[in-house]
Amino acid sequence: MRAVIQRVSSASVTIDGTVKSSIGQGLMILLGIGRPVGTGEFGADMKVALVNDGPVTICIDTKNKE
Repeated sequence: MRAVIQRVSSASVTIDGTVKSSIGQGLMILLGIGRPVGTGEFGADMKVALVNDGPVTICIDTKNKE
């Protein structure tokens, strides 16, 4: 598993030109899992947008134990 956690002032997901979900200030987590589990609209054209809020980025990698 790999995760990137970023503090954002806003973030959104747009599917086929329509904003499906959005947040204001908070945390955005980009997550990758080796044995894929997912939700959403399979095969859809998805756009993820975010505005970083300061120099806060945390990376977690369960395969890299350093």
